[in-house]
Amino acid sequence: MLADGTRLVTTDEHTLLQIPPSGRLATVAGTATAAQDEAEDEDEEGNNKRRTQSGFLDATGTRARFHGPYGLTVDKAGSVVVVDGNNNAIRTVSKVGAVVSTLAGNGEAGSADGQGVDAAFNDPTDVVLAANGDLLLSDTRSAW
Repeated sequence: MLADGTRLVTTDEHTLLQIPPSGRLATVAGTATAAQDEAEDEDEEGNNKRRTQSGFLDATGTRARFHGPYGLTVDKAGSVVVVDGNNNAIRTVSKVGAVVSTLAGNGEAGSADGQGVDAAFNDPTDVVLAANGDLLLSDTRSAW
């Protein structure tokens, strides 16, 4: 939760949403809208279901793509830090302009200490901000 009472949530539709105290839901980053020619698909029972646009793309707002965003926190600068689990990456969303960038990981599963794309994760799920400003994360399948 942000200082103004706004809640931030990730969704199964590969998006980061904000819910301010007014209750008016808004998409901050990612998109749940499929391309027009891929808007619907059928499940095993023949029911239409919406396909969403997952991916791994640093961009602004709804042009950015996530694939399985899970845990999130807000860093000391006010940026949102999102665990992008299926992309095996840690992403940031800027406080101003909703610019999504990759902080660590490169989209491939692995287990490696490093900075930026040299770090490797295998199904990260959550992140917290320590009192000293460090980011601590859970990485489900890495063998350290």
